[in-house]
Order: sequence, then C-alpha cells, then structure tokens
Amino acid sequence: VFTNQSIVEANHAATIAARVDLGGVVNTSALTDLELLGGSPADPNRISGGSIAGLGMVSLVNTALVGYGTIETTPPGGLGTEIRADDGVLSLLGVAPAVGLLGTAAADGQLHLASPLTAGGGDLVELLGGRLVAPSVTLASGSFLRLRDAPFGIVEAASIRFEDGSTTVIADAGSQLRLAGDSWIDRQADLTGLGTLVNTAGRRMQIDSDATLDVALRNTGTLELGVGVGQVETLEFVQTAAGVLEFDVAGLTPGTEHDHLTVAGGSTATLAGTLAVEVSGPYIPTVGDSLEIISAPGGVVGQFTSEKLPTLAPLTVWDVVYAADHVTLEVIEGLTTDFDEDGVSGGSDFIAWQRGYPDGTTVTEGDSDGDGDVDRDDLLRWQAEFGHEAALPAALVARPSFAAIPEPTTFGLLAIGCLMLLRGRSKQRRAG
Repeated sequence: VFTNQSIVEANHAATIAARVDLGGVVNTSALTDLELLGGSPADPNRISGGSIAGLGMVSLVNTALVGYGTIETTPPGGLGTEIRADDGVLSLLGVAPAVGLLGTAAADGQLHLASPLTAGGGDLVELLGGRLVAPSVTLASGSFLRLRDAPFGIVEAASIRFEDGSTTVIADAGSQLRLAGDSWIDRQADLTGLGTLVNTAGRRMQIDSDATLDVALRNTGTLELGVGVGQVETLEFVQTAAGVLEFDVAGLTPGTEHDHLTVAGGSTATLAGTLAVEVSGPYIPTVGDSLEIISAPGGVVGQFTSEKLPTLAPLTVWDVVYAADHVTLEVIEGLTTDFDEDGVSGGSDFIAWQRGYPDGTTVTEGDSDGDGDVDRDDLLRWQAEFGHEAALPAALVARPSFAAIPEPTTFGLLAIGCLMLLRGRSKQRRAG
C-alpha cells in the first residue's frame, strides 16, 4: 500500500507480485521497467489519486488497474490487462495503451486519454457508465465497444468512427450510448443491443449508405444519411426539437436516387426538429413528384417543426405529407409569394416585399425563396406569380378585404420601377 504521502523512486527493473494500492507518487527513470503482477479483475490493483511519473515503463501482466489518478509514463499494458476509471478521472498522458480491456468501472469513472484511441482486433472498450474522453476514437475491424449495467455512457472525442467489422453492443433496454463528437458509421459496422445510440446536440453523425443499425437511434444533433444518397435502417428513431435530419435528393427512387430512412421491427419514428433537403444532380422537381423519405410500420409520431427545402420554380412548392406509417415529399402547385397568406399573390404582397426590402428575413417580410433575405430574386418571383390564387380554406374565401388595392397594371409599373432602381444601385456599387 502506497499512501498519498508515499514517494517511490524506481530506477531499475522491478516486479511487484502483490496487489497494489497506490495513493502516492511513483517516479520512474528511463531504465525502469516496473511489472505489476498482483491483483485480478475481481480484486484489482487500485490507484486512488496517485500518480506514476517519469520516463520508465509500467506493465500490467494479466491483471487489472482501477481507480483515479494520473499516469504520465508509457501507459501500462499487456495481454489480458484491464484499465478502468472509477471514483473520478483516470488520466493516461502517454500513448493510448494496448490492453485487453479499457474503460470505466462505474458511472463516476472518467477515463481521459491524451492520445488518439484506435481499438484493433480483439480489443474491448467497455463502459459501465461514466465517460471515455480522447482526441479521437476509432473502432477498427475486430474491436468491441460495450455499454452495460448503466443508464448511459459517453464517448467524447472530436471524431468517433465505427469501421467495418467492428462490434458495438448497447446491452440494456433503456440504456443510452451518447456520442459527444462527430461520428461516422461504416456500412458493415455492427451495432446491436436493446439500448439507444444517441447523436448529441451540436454534433454531426454520418451513416454510410445501406447501413443497418440493430439499435434504436436518437438524434439531437445533425444526422446525414448515406454518402450522396442511400438507405439506412434502424430499430427505432427519435428526433428531438434540437435535431436536424438531412436528406439528399437526386431522383425519385428511394435508397438509390434519394435518401430513405426505414424504421424496422414494428417500431415508431418520432419526429420533431428540422427537416433539411438538398437537391443534387440533373434532377429537377416537377409537379406530381412524390418521394417517400421515411417509412415506419410501427407508426409516425409527431412532425418536423421546421423545414429547410430547396427553392422550386415559381408556382411550385414542396409539401411534406405525414401518413400513419410514412412521410413523403411531394411537389405541388402553390404560391411562394403570398406573404400575407390571403390566398392570392397580389398587390398587398408587393407592399409586404417593399416594406421588407432589404432588411427582412422572413416570409411575411417578403422572403419567397427561404434564403433568409429580401432581395431582387423575391421580387422577380412575385412578378411571376402575380395574380395567381391558391386554394383557400372556406373560412378565408368569404373574408372581406377593406384595403384599397391598386390595379394590376399599377403594380406592374411599380415592380418595373423597383427593378430598375435595384439595377441602378447594383451598377453604382460596381462603379464605386
């Protein structure tokens, strides 16, 4: 037992066969190779706020080290070795060790690695709650990541990669593996279990095309499906108000020409947050197009609270349609310049645009194309849609209008004058 007052100077090769409790400081020289042979996973060596410093090496041989403190030397390692954080932060300041098992022993354990962690064939990263922190985490082919016996565990890194051939198990129902970093999931990475994989707020998760996740998926950050376009399957899907779900659209066929999310196993897709769609390639959306983007045989619950949809041709709009078990994007006839929502693109909408130019940012202020400003493009769209009507609810059809609206020819002249004025200002800016 080395208490918190102990200072041990290790200058040569040495072996300790007994189980060690380290609360003090072990200083090693470049000639030191200190082997810890005692302890076991059931009765491990413990570090309780102590530190191992210096230029030497400390090796664990078929044993375990559990606790909190700091290891500055070449980290302990070896076949059959376990290193787990418990009761606080265990910091490994050297190269990430090659060990049989690396992780946490309880919810109050945090394992901090100063170097990137790459888990290879046969390596096990196991969280019994708590947090694993590293500059980056890569689960290579043959490696295992397991979360068990805890309501949640956190992996925190700038990048987290689940490569083909890796296995991740979220063992317990209701348990959450929370990814506090941008993550990538390869097509043949195996994610399984009764728990939930969570993309945390402010983070970006990319899932490879044709990947299947045999776990529930919860998105509170930004989720991108496929490379280009692709099909992704999960056992359950939840998006919160902070989440953004991105879809790429390059045609009408789900999974090959546009992204598609399938919720299997009779589970539900619970929707909130933002739907963001981007059109690519030669595809031009036209009236009558219908694209299924989500299917959930167990049911669709809720709706997206906001939408970021590409601008279409005048008199053409997107419609997000929510059915009992699927969500589709449809292209329909409609107005984008009915700024006052009276069912007509008319003179009052021109006045709304005029009042909103150039500082407006919303639809009611004259932003027809959703780009966050009121400009010449919005005026041109108003010109193209002027005089057209949209289908109105019966309650609005009979609504009287008390404002005197000038004749269409008057607004046509006003619009032309505004365009000339805008063109003149543009020339002045170029001349300046």
